This record gives sequence, structure tokens and C-alpha cells, in this order.
Amino acid sequence: MGAPLPGVEVKIGDDDELLVRGPSVMQGYWNNEEATRETIDADGWLHSGDKARFDEQGHIFIIGRIKEILVLGNGEKVPPADMEMAITLDPVFEQALVLGEGKAYLSALVVLNPEEWEKLAKTLEVDPRDAEVLRSRKVEKALLERVGVQLKEFHGYAQVRRLTASLEPWEVDGGLLTPTMKMKRNLIMAQFQREIEQMYEAHNNR
Repeated sequence: MGAPLPGVEVKIGDDDELLVRGPSVMQGYWNNEEATRETIDADGWLHSGDKARFDEQGHIFIIGRIKEILVLGNGEKVPPADMEMAITLDPVFEQALVLGEGKAYLSALVVLNPEEWEKLAKTLEVDPRDAEVLRSRKVEKALLERVGVQLKEFHGYAQVRRLTASLEPWEVDGGLLTPTMKMKRNLIMAQFQREIEQMYEAHNNR
């Protein structure tokens, strides 16, 4: 809670997002025009990513963060970013993207940490250098169990039932991350379209 600093303009934008403009607001990211355009619009408003409201005295209250929401086929809503953050608290998972818009259940694409994967592979008695092993049901089940531990505080419907793992990280140079290291969800999903279809094929064919 607080009042705007002198000379700083604030307003509430779409989705209750707090927008800020003024001489004390950063002008952009150094040598990174794309990142700057993501954060500061053509009118000079910095998009904070915070949900906010004003009281009668003009004080600002931050009430949360703007998040992408997935709506499952049964209408339940889940916050993928929160789940992805929880999943990657397990050191075996470097990156994670949770899917399930309009589907009967959630699935995930994950990138494994090579060293941690090698340790896990030994316990599973599989060859960590064999890329095909990552597609085995045995490995998927073991990884899903670890994901489940990380998501134990989420609602029962916010659980991942299928998973596709890889070892190649999603990077800015590869076009799958923005300059501010945010995942380009649509591009990642497009790259793994076949794997995503396979994660839902069994259910769709019932």
C-alpha cells in the first residue's frame, strides 16, 4: 500500500494491471529493444505485471500478479506459472511448461538437468545417454511421481497426469524464450506438437 511518488503517473490498465509512467521510471533494457517493447508500451507506460486497486484516498494496493490461467475441460482453472515454479524446485527439472487448456487433465513438457537426470537414471537402471529412454513409461512414471511431490499443495484437479521430458534447454537464441527469459508458450507447444498430441491420444481414443 502507498501513494505514488511525486511526478509519477499511475493508472489501472487491462486485467487490473498497474501501469506507471514518469521521469523516474526506467527507460528500457540496455541494448535490448525487444525486452523494452515487452515492458514499456508506445505511450511510455511501464506494465508492472502487478494487479492493483486504488482506495478513496488514492493509495495503491497490490492485490496479486497477472497470471495466465488454464481452463480445463471441466471448467476448473489452474495457474500454470505457479505450478511450473513449484515443479522446478526439484533440481531434476530445469524448465517446465504445464498444458491442459480445454483438456480433461493437465500434462507437462519438462527439460531435465543433465547431472540430476544421470543420477536418477542410475536408480532406474536405464541408460541416461539413450534419448529413447526419456519416452519410456518407466521414466515418465518416475518423473510424474516427483512432479506430484512438488504439486502436493495444489488442488486435486491441478495435478499433472502425463509428461514429456527432454534434455535440450529452451533458450533465447533458439527463439523459445523472450529476452527477459519468459517462455514463449505457443512456440514451445508448436515445437512439441506431436508429443503433446501423444500425451492426450489415449484419452481421446476412448
